[in-house]
Amino acid sequence: MLYHRALGNGEHIEKSKRNDRKNFFIKEFTKLLYENICRSLFEKDKLLFSFLICLKIMDEVPGNLDQKEVRFLMTGGTSVDMKRPNPSGE
Repeated sequence: MLYHRALGNGEHIEKSKRNDRKNFFIKEFTKLLYENICRSLFEKDKLLFSFLICLKIMDEVPGNLDQKEVRFLMTGGTSVDMKRPNPSGE
C-alpha cells in the first residue's frame, strides 16, 4: 500500500528522468513509512525513532558518520570519577 502510494505521488516526474524518479521514490517511500510508523508510536519514542532513521540515512554515504560522535550521542558525555585507585593497577 505504501509502495503504491509512493508510486502514485511520483506521476508528475517524467519517465525519461530515471535518476530523478528513483531518488523521489526513495524519499517519498521513506517519508510515508516514517509517518505510518510514527502513528503507532508513543510520543516519547518518536524522537528516538527519528534519530535512528537519521543515523541510517547518514550511514549510507561513506565517511558521513563518525562512530565516536554517534557513541557520544547515544551515551552522553559521561565520565566516572574514581575516589579510590583501581586495585589492579590498570
